[in-house]
Amino acid sequence: MRMVFQIGFQRNKKRFQSIDVFVNNEKLQKIPDAGMYLTTHKDYRLKGESWFFYETFLSHGDSILIVCKTFLTGIGTDNDLTFESLYSVDKDAEVLTVDVPGVGLKGYPIAKGRIVEVASVSEDDKHKQDIFDFLEKGF
Repeated sequence: MRMVFQIGFQRNKKRFQSIDVFVNNEKLQKIPDAGMYLTTHKDYRLKGESWFFYETFLSHGDSILIVCKTFLTGIGTDNDLTFESLYSVDKDAEVLTVDVPGVGLKGYPIAKGRIVEVASVSEDDKHKQDIFDFLEKGF
C-alpha cells in the first residue's frame, strides 16, 4: 500500500524542528528517487529548511514511528510540538492524513496512507506522567 511521509528539518533564529520517520525500526532517508522535495535549494540556503515527501509501499502490519523534535531558541524544547507517534499499516483502514499544526512544512501532511494510530506521546504528556509518578512514590 502506498504511503507518503514528510521528513526534514527547519532551522532558523526562532526554532529548530526535525521530523524523522522509522518504518519497522529503519530510518527513512531523503533519496531523490524515493519522492520529491517540497523545498528548493534556495529555501535551504535562505530559510534553513529542507522538507521532503518520501513515498514508499508498505505491507499490512508494518509499524511506523514518527518522531518530531522542536526546540525554541533561548527557551528549549517545545513540549507541545515534540512528540513520538506510532502507527500501524492496516489494509482495511480508511486513508488517514496526519496533519499537526506547526509541524513540518505548512499546508502539507506529515503522513498519509492506510494507517491507524497506535499511540502518541508528547513531551508535555511525558512531563505530566513524571509529576504523577513522583507524587505516587511511597512516603
